[in-house]
Amino acid sequence: MAKNTDFLHILQTGKPFFNNDLPMDFRKMEYENSKWDRNLLKTRDYPYRSTIVWPISQSAAQLAGPSELQPPLAFLCVDTKRVGAFKHVSDVPLGWCYAHAVYPVLRYLLPELDRQRE
Repeated sequence: MAKNTDFLHILQTGKPFFNNDLPMDFRKMEYENSKWDRNLLKTRDYPYRSTIVWPISQSAAQLAGPSELQPPLAFLCVDTKRVGAFKHVSDVPLGWCYAHAVYPVLRYLLPELDRQRE
């Protein structure tokens, strides 16, 4: 995760990562992804060009206090080849709801994830 701007953003802020033009930010060296190399600047064969990434974690409303905030259990990533595909005002809240809704299901189905975080 160290070389992934999206995951680092989430771990540092606790908020979703939204970018509608990854190639532009990659060219400006403002976006890093461990699976992307500088050769993409020549080939322009980007696997995706826009992304939203949400943390799958317990919602703030369910926490007793801010000190209980833990790293995400997982991440929900939605990517597309199209630049400008997402609408921040509607797509981010919709994914946020889904990420929070799937959290208890993942905890139930994958209890080993909780043990790994301890």
